[in-house]
Formats: sequence, C-alpha cells, structure tokens
Amino acid sequence: MRSRARGGWVDPAGSKVEIESIEARDDLAEFLDREEARERLEGAMRRVRDWVESWTWEAFRLLNMEGLQGAEAASRLNIRLGSTYAASSKIRPMIGE
Repeated sequence: MRSRARGGWVDPAGSKVEIESIEARDDLAEFLDREEARERLEGAMRRVRDWVESWTWEAFRLLNMEGLQGAEAASRLNIRLGSTYAASSKIRPMIGE
C-alpha cells in the first residue's frame, strides 16, 4: 500500500518520493490504483481457478481472456455451448466482475 506524504508519496519501504507537478502526481496515483486493482483481480482469479473444476475455468478463460466465440470454446473443450456460457457466468461474479 502507498500513503501520501506532504509533497509526495511514501513508497512501501518508507522512502519519501518527491513529485514536482500535480499532473505527475495524479498520473502516478492513477497508475498505482490501476496496478493495485490488477493485483487484486489476479489474486481473485488464482483463488477461483484453484477452487473450480478445470473445465469450468478453461471455459471462462477461453471466452473472456482469449476472446473466443462460444462455439469455438465449446468445441475445444468438447462440451455443449450452453455449458460453456454457464461456466463463464458462474465464474464472473466469483472474481468480482
């Protein structure tokens, strides 16, 4: 986690980082917020992947991460099209999407 210090940011190691412009500070804050959100999402995805059946995770991954069409994902997994979409729909709320 980061915290604000007067005139800059304090990194996790406790070092004060001076940032001269407001725009640069805002850009850095936005970047750090995105990185924190990405790390939370990746952690949630790892936990869910370990918890659900492998074909369920793979259906979600093919549809949502690889961008395959449902029929292609179903064909690769050798499951019905409806099962592919059901698996993806099951996982999305589990990872907070």
